[in-house]
Order: sequence, then C-alpha cells, then structure tokens
Amino acid sequence: MKSLRYTLVIPAVFIATGIVYYCFDVVIKWGMNLGLFWFLLVCGLLLFPVKFIAIFVVTLISEISPDKRFFFWVVLILCGIDALSAIISSWAFDQGSVIVTIIYNALVLNLFYVLTNTAFITCRKEGFNPFGSSNYST
Repeated sequence: MKSLRYTLVIPAVFIATGIVYYCFDVVIKWGMNLGLFWFLLVCGLLLFPVKFIAIFVVTLISEISPDKRFFFWVVLILCGIDALSAIISSWAFDQGSVIVTIIYNALVLNLFYVLTNTAFITCRKEGFNPFGSSNYST
C-alpha cells in the first residue's frame, strides 16, 4: 500500500502543478492584452484565488504522500520545471513589452515560491526537516 502511495504522489503533483501553472498562465496572458495598468490591477486581483487554490491542492496532495520529505522534493523539482518552462516560453514567445515580461517572470517565481513553501511548511508541520534528519526541532 505504501508503494502505491509513492507512485500516486508523482503523477498527482505533476497534474496539479500543471493545472495550476496553466490557469496562472491563462490569467496572465489575458491580462497582458489589457494594457499595463489593467494588467497590474486585474491580474493582481485574479491571482489571489489561483494562489489559494494552489495552496489548497498542494496541502491536499500532501496527505496522500507516505513520506513528507519525498513530497517536498517532488513538489520542488516539478514546480521548478514548470516555472523554468514558463519563464523560457515568456522570453521566447515575446507577446508584450519587456516590462510586462519581467512582471510575468516575477509572478511565476512568486507562484513557485508559494508552492514550494507550502510543501516545506507541510513537511515541517509533520516534524520532518526536508534537508536533513527526521527530527526537526524549532
């Protein structure tokens, strides 16, 4: 049963982070077409629900993981790949001005931070240090 849970964590995190980054990308690309002022206003308001949904999904998936340290590293690696691909595609397929692309990259890195920090806090809440020993003392 434990090996089944290990094998379910990777595809679940892959699908969840893929959906989160896709929704994030749709909101950002939609906001890019509105102009810089509306981009900042509308995307600033619409990204809060996307981030809260991302936090909820990562926390929910952490409950099926048998090892929180393994879950942290899976989230870190897969979110890093998604963030890197989003940043590379934003510069490769330049659709707006440079300032909008820089803001987009900052928001992608912020989403990466939110997801990995959620995984770290979940791991720490269970008493594990993802970088070292199992006993984590504060």
